[in-house]
Formats: sequence, C-alpha cells, structure tokens
Amino acid sequence: MFFSKKTYEISWFYRSSDATVAGDCEYIDQTRLARFFPRSARRRGRLLQRLETCGCPAWGVAAVGVQNAGGLGSRIVMRTRSIDSAKTFKSFINGGYRQLSQAQKCRFTVSLGRFLRRLHDAGIATDHRLYDDLLVNFEESEFFFGLFGRYPFTVKKAPLSARQQLVSLSGLYAMVHGLTGKAQRWRFLTAYLCDSDVGERRRWMRRFAARGLKQCRRIWWRLARRSLKSNSDYVSEKRQGFSVLRLRSAEAQTALHELLPDPDRAFEGAVIYKPGSRTHAGQVVLAGRRYFLKRYNRRSLGYGLVRLGRLSRARRTWLVSRGGVLRNLPIPRPILCLEEKVFGMVRRSYILMDFFEKRQRLWHIESMSDAKIASCLSRFGEVIGNMHVSGFSHGDLKWDNILIYPRKPFHISLVDFDGSRISRRVRTGRINKDLRRFCRDFKCSQLSGKHLESFMRGWRRGAYYW
Repeated sequence: MFFSKKTYEISWFYRSSDATVAGDCEYIDQTRLARFFPRSARRRGRLLQRLETCGCPAWGVAAVGVQNAGGLGSRIVMRTRSIDSAKTFKSFINGGYRQLSQAQKCRFTVSLGRFLRRLHDAGIATDHRLYDDLLVNFEESEFFFGLFGRYPFTVKKAPLSARQQLVSLSGLYAMVHGLTGKAQRWRFLTAYLCDSDVGERRRWMRRFAARGLKQCRRIWWRLARRSLKSNSDYVSEKRQGFSVLRLRSAEAQTALHELLPDPDRAFEGAVIYKPGSRTHAGQVVLAGRRYFLKRYNRRSLGYGLVRLGRLSRARRTWLVSRGGVLRNLPIPRPILCLEEKVFGMVRRSYILMDFFEKRQRLWHIESMSDAKIASCLSRFGEVIGNMHVSGFSHGDLKWDNILIYPRKPFHISLVDFDGSRISRRVRTGRINKDLRRFCRDFKCSQLSGKHLESFMRGWRRGAYYW
C-alpha cells in the first residue's frame, strides 16, 4: 500500500458555484505517482470551470481536487452529485422525446441548438461520446441541458471553426437520424446559427447533411463492430460448445440460460413462420416472454469451405441488425447470437430477436381507406429514404417483410435482414433493388398509381435531407 490510513488534506482545483451539495458521494481515482496527479486534476478543473463560465455547467461534478498521501503518492478526489430528474440525451431521445407534443419538440430543438452554440463558442470540441454524457432536464415545459463531466473534451483557445463545428455536430446527427424531420433540422440550425440570414442557413443545411451523414456512417459502422467483442455493452463468450454474442443485460443472460444446451428445444410448441432446409424460424417463449428465433442450417461442405474465416449468416445478420438499431430504424432488437462450429466450419447458428406483437403484413393496407393508405405509404417511404441515405439497404423489401400496426399509434416495422448490407457510402444499385422489389408486390396489390406516388414522395423527402 502506498497510503497510510491517516486522513490528509485535499487541495481543491475546482468547486461548483452551487453551494448546496447535499447527498454527495466521493469517487477516488486509482493510486499513481504524486507528480502526475496535480496536473491531471488541474486540467480537469480548468475544463469544468470553463464549462460553468460559458453557461454549460457539469451537473454531476461538484468539486475536483487532489489528496496528498505522505509524499509517496496522491489520488484525485471527485465530489459528485446525483441528478434524479435528469436523463441522458440517448435515453431521452429513445424514450421521452417520442411522447412530446409538437410545440415541446420545437422548444427542445431550440434549447439544444443554443446550448451547443455556447459550448462551441467557448472552444470546446466534442464527438459522438458527448451524447452519452449530456443530461436533459424537463421542468414546467422548459428544457435544460448540462454535462456530467466525465469525458475529456478537446478545449481550443478560440471558438470552433465552421469545419470543427460540423464535425462536432455529426455525433448529434447520428443520434437523431430518422427521428426528426426537415422542419426540426431547420429550426435547430436557426437557433444554432443565431442571427444568420436565410441563404447562409440553407448552405449550412446542405453541408450539415452531406458532411454529417458521411461522418455518421463511419460512427455507426464503428459502433456496430463493437458488438462482435466483449465490452461495456456486449458479451462475447463460449458456452457449452457454442460461440455466443449477446447484450450485456439480465434479459439476454436469462434467454441464453433457457436456450442452452440445445436451442432446438425452443422450437417445440412454437409458432413456426418459416420452415425450410436453409433456415427455420418461429415465435418462441423464453422465461415467459415472446421472441423471434431463427436457425441457419448447415449447408454443403463446399459452401462451408468457401466461407471459412468469414462471418456466418447469423453473425452477419447480428452485425447488420445492430447497425439498423443505431440508425433508429424500426427493426427488432437483436438479443443474442449463437454459433456451433466443427473444425472451424459453422454447423448451426441462431439469432434471437424481439418479437413484434399484434403486427400484420403490409397487405392488410388494402382494407383501409384511401386517405389512410396515402398517409401510411408516405410515412413508410420516408422511413425507407432515411434508411437508404444512411448507407443501409434491406435487400429483400417485399411486402411480407413489412409489418404494420394499424391502430393508433400507427407503427411500421421491417424484418428479415439476411440480405441486408451496410456500406459507408450510398450504393445506387442496392437502393434500386429495394425499390424494384417493393414495386413488384405493389403491382400485385389492388392499389392505384397515386398511392405509389405517395410512397415515392415520402421516399424523396427522407432520402434528400436538404
């Protein structure tokens, strides 16, 4: 031990201007050499002071200092506070934002634009990790933003340039892609650019979409690749002869316990949707919950040798599905993936996903009124446009793979991602393949040409962000 049990005095480098720090807890960093600690704590203190000065306080950190320990070492002491009413930006966007009224969404967008502008004018550059650290507090129809203060933001000596601003905003673009429309993006840029004229805002809108999407596709790909290894969000392990990829959650662990040692037992008494020689899929019940389980059967020996060393069909579907979830697409959440290998070749593989309750295939739309059909197809076209512009292509966009929930609130979902692909740039051939497959089933329906035009208008609205 480097430290004795004697209590030494703490040198504080930062203290919040808020004097009430009731119910605080202390987080003490690991022991290192004394001469390195004051420099790190002083740098963090200057950053927190700068955040507070520019009106973007770190709500979660009340004080930062160094506790000396007899000259042999020291430790950083951070006094933190809990914010019960605040939520992280990610959880708020995926949950509470959808429940807001249109007027509240407008206020949220304007408040966020002004907050990020203050941050960038203070010379503080961020990346996509900011939105895991950004806190949102909603009180009396007003929105307030703060930071927890964990990530090492890059601090510049001057306000960020236009290029640096675009790079910093690309993380926001990745978080809200598919959840906001053109009007909300325009309102955000109006609040962010303050007193700029309409022409400058339009130029920013085009650059924001082009540069933001290019940067976002890299972010989404990098985050999706994380799902293939063990980290804070996912688990990669071997269990009872299977290679396992799963979410780091109690739900995924319980489902895995129910499936092993023989996942085929789950199909006993299940509702089978797709019996076949290549794949076998159905609705299963695990620990009292319904899931969609799909098994990829072993194909020929030649196919296994050719695919040796590549991702299996289950792993590829897992990776593509995680990329779709990151893009906020209406798709089922993958829970876990199983692989059984013999001499390096995949024998059987499985993927377990959420099951959509009370959903019907898109063919059910023929029984609706004309106005409802036009509204549904327009909304679905916008979803597909957002999907394509993000670099995601479905590969088999037939009507059997499109599910709708016709009651209020109306929902549209996509399933079956065996042929889906993710690319860092939009591939016209893959987009045309999706649209042709959708139109082939449209011609077999009883709908008229004006309904197809409603779908294409929505698609153009989603695909062309500016």
